[in-house]
Amino acid sequence: MRNKYVMFLLICFCTVCLCRRPRPRPPVNGSSDGWIAVIIIMIPNIFAWLSLFIGTKLAKRPKVAKWIEGLNMPRFYPPAWLSLSVWTILYIAMGVASYLVYLACDGFTSEAAVPLALYGFQLILNWTWVPVFYGTCKTSLGFFHFVALDVAVIACTISFFLTVKYTIYCMAPYLAFLAYLTIMSYIVWKKDKENSVKL
Repeated sequence: MRNKYVMFLLICFCTVCLCRRPRPRPPVNGSSDGWIAVIIIMIPNIFAWLSLFIGTKLAKRPKVAKWIEGLNMPRFYPPAWLSLSVWTILYIAMGVASYLVYLACDGFTSEAAVPLALYGFQLILNWTWVPVFYGTCKTSLGFFHFVALDVAVIACTISFFLTVKYTIYCMAPYLAFLAYLTIMSYIVWKKDKENSVKL
């Protein structure tokens, strides 16, 4: 049932993106190779899974695992299966947004420098959250890391929008989910100020 629900959301999202996408432009530098699109779109997921792998290894350490068990998580905190499904969709969406900017700017040109640099910066903040959180076992650091990520994503979204308006359909869900997770992180931080661990 869960998988069917996730697939339904994915189909709806893809339908919206396809209906709202701009007219196709001529291939960059005359190339018709679709591998460029595949690589750009999949980069967020590839490194996100690597980040998750590192974070999982850190979380399995005895002291860290005990610390995680002691965290007072809000009742409406998303379960792991839902978070993974949502993040997979959001990473694909932001990859699509970056590819639209890449096309609109005719590749990695000076025009694309600022939006794609902001995109890369927010991705680094995104990928490092899990290792930083489980590596330090500090809920306060997890919260402020989210705040920095929020600011970076807002800047990236604005820059993308000014380049290609249709990217807002890809970035808006990402911003909404980040806002939700930032609130969750703040609640966990406030509830677990005394729950610390010496590594």
